[in-house]
Amino acid sequence: MDEIKILNHERECGKGSFPGFKHLSAGEARELKDSLAIKLGSRDATGAELVSAIANSVDSVASMDESGLAFDLIELLRTQHFDLCERIYLNWYHFDDLDEMALIDLAEHFESIWYAGADDLDVYAPSAGWILSIHHSGEIGALRLPIVSQIKPV
Repeated sequence: MDEIKILNHERECGKGSFPGFKHLSAGEARELKDSLAIKLGSRDATGAELVSAIANSVDSVASMDESGLAFDLIELLRTQHFDLCERIYLNWYHFDDLDEMALIDLAEHFESIWYAGADDLDVYAPSAGWILSIHHSGEIGALRLPIVSQIKPV
């Protein structure tokens, strides 16, 4: 998470401390990227290729105003019939800059986390099988991920 987002959030009147999150290590990010690449059928995809594959696969589902203030993440997930989960991942670039946080914290503090005009953000819920791709313009795309069966040893 960019330090400026934390500082801006804490400077705003009445917002309190920034919600808890964990920045993933390079190894954790690589594991998550590789797992997602397999689900999308692109086993050896680079982070940039994976972001492109997601962008080309999402269905446009919503658009928010410039501020993001009227955006209700939980309601959007419900309208898409996506399962709600406790923890989600935030992809800020090419699956090499990832944060993990509670879904409810992202929903409640979205305007402090996503900056219109600046951030392209993929919200990834591996346990629930979906991705929301939020473009810096406010366009939102959704992608339901396939369930990949485990390959059994011969």
